[in-house]
Order: sequence, then C-alpha cells, then structure tokens
Amino acid sequence: MKKYRTIVFVLLIIIFCSTILSCEWNEAHLWYLRGVNYSMEQLYGKALECFTKSIMLDPNKAKVYYERGKVYYHLCRYDEAITDFTKAIYLAPTYDMAYFYRGLSYMEIEIYVEAIKDFSAAISCDPSYTEYFYYRGSAYERIDDFNNAYKDFSKGCELGNWDCCDDLRRLVESDSE
Repeated sequence: MKKYRTIVFVLLIIIFCSTILSCEWNEAHLWYLRGVNYSMEQLYGKALECFTKSIMLDPNKAKVYYERGKVYYHLCRYDEAITDFTKAIYLAPTYDMAYFYRGLSYMEIEIYVEAIKDFSAAISCDPSYTEYFYYRGSAYERIDDFNNAYKDFSKGCELGNWDCCDDLRRLVESDSE
C-alpha cells in the first residue's frame, strides 16, 4: 500500500510539473508580470528591464510591447514609445489602447495629423471610450480644425465625458466672441 501511494505521488508530481511547464506561466510571462508590478509602482527603470527581458524570451506578445511603450511614454521617450506601440498594433491590429497611447505620444511631439489617425483608429476599435473623442478633438483644435474639434467634443460630451463638455462650451464661447 505504501509503495502504491509513493507511485501515485510521483505521478502527480510529474503531471503537475509538466502542466506548469506547458502553460502560459513561462519565464517570459513572469518577466511581464514583474514589469507590470514595477510599472504600477512607477519604478520605470526596473519595469523597462523586465519588459525587455520578456520580449527577448517571447517577441510575439502585443501586451508586452504595449506596456513597455507606456513606460517609455511616462519617461518622455516618445520615439521609443511609438516604436513599441507600432509593434503592438502590428501584432494585434485591434488593440485600441495601443493606438490611443501612440496618438498621445504623437501629441507630445506635436505630430497632430498622426495623432488624429491613431485616435480615429482607437475610436473604430471602441467607439464608446470617450477619452478617444476628447484627445482627437484636442488634436483637431491644435491644427485649427475647429469644426472637427466641435464634433468630437460634442460626441464625447454626449457620451458623458465632462472634459469634452467643458471644451465644447469653451469652443462655443470663443466662437461667439
């Protein structure tokens, strides 16, 4: 009976270990999770290291490029952020937040036409997210396209975004002066 229990125990360990090795909890995923934790703690240098290690181990995960891109964005390294968001979009073409953050990066370096394209792509992926309308409206306003800014602020306000309502009110007031 003791021998039988030992054999069953060994078989369970083998099954458990093979399950762990074959699932998504591989080393690349663990580096990704560490990076997310460091990023949430705003320890961006450590987060960059972790995301880079994860990418080296598995270069085909859009979410890792997206998260590393966000870290570059927070570090004001916008060109590198744009590169990572572009790779995330290549790997996952409907990744609305990657378009959004790439658009924010373009806004920071004042390439408003590209920002508008990215915010438009984000809206195509998820037309209920009001921030996309707010930032696209802001980009339109920066290039003096007040008609489209008005439309985006109106849509965002209609969807409940108070910042859009405030900017819409400001546009209307400045137009009447």
